[in-house]
Parts: sequence; structure tokens; C-alpha cells
Amino acid sequence: MDEGAQEIMSPVDRTEKYGYSLFDACVVLEEFAAANPELLEKWVTVEARANDFRNENEAEAASTIAKALTIDEATALKGLSVSVQPSAQEQLDPLWLGAPGSTGSGVAEAIQITAQFQYDLDRIPALPENVDSAIDSSFIAKVVE
Repeated sequence: MDEGAQEIMSPVDRTEKYGYSLFDACVVLEEFAAANPELLEKWVTVEARANDFRNENEAEAASTIAKALTIDEATALKGLSVSVQPSAQEQLDPLWLGAPGSTGSGVAEAIQITAQFQYDLDRIPALPENVDSAIDSSFIAKVVE
């Protein structure tokens, strides 16, 4: 927020007000997931541990990020303060991915809204028929078990 920038709405406020948030996603082809379930489970486990570490040790996480990106720690800490990294358990909430097999999650809604926006701009030829089918939270559920 340096040099005159001003935060209009925090990620938490945006999620509470509109029912969905902006997020980063990791995507693999169904064929890859089916052929490499152990690899994906390990990857999701590492990602969950990293999110937990970041959430529980913000100063240390900021220091690590600052070194990796060659920025000062204050800037890294500021970046962390305006982002949300839900735990694996939180990702199973309907606000995020939802439980395996669920429909209408926050992520599904965000994908649908984004698709509609892209369609309205003529950036995609058609809207997806079923965004819920693109969401597989089973690997996260295994990590939470």
C-alpha cells in the first residue's frame, strides 16, 4: 500500500460480502490424477504443511519469502497480511472446495463467475456445463484424515 495505494476491501471482507474469494489453484489433468494418486497426495500434504507453517509462523515465513524474492521482510509481511491461506481442514468447508463430491462450493461459484466474465468478453467460446465436476477435494480430505 506504499506510494498512495489504498486497500479497498480485504480478502476476508470480500469473501464474507460476496461469498467467494480470489484464490490460486493447482490444476492437473484427470488422467494425471488417476495415474499418480500417491504423488498428488504427497504434494497436497507438503502444500498443507506449508500453509500451516505460514499461518502459525508469519514472521519466520515472511523472512523466508523475503530471502527467496530478494525483498525486505516488511514487504513480505505486508503481502502475507493481505492474503489468506486456508488450512487443509478449512479447504473442505463449502466456502472453499467443499467435501469430496459436494456441489456449489465457493470455489465452484468463483469459477462460474470468472467463466461468465471471460465469456462476456469473448475470451472463451462457451460456458462450462458443470464446474463442480472440475473440483476434486478428495486429496485434501485424505490429508485431513
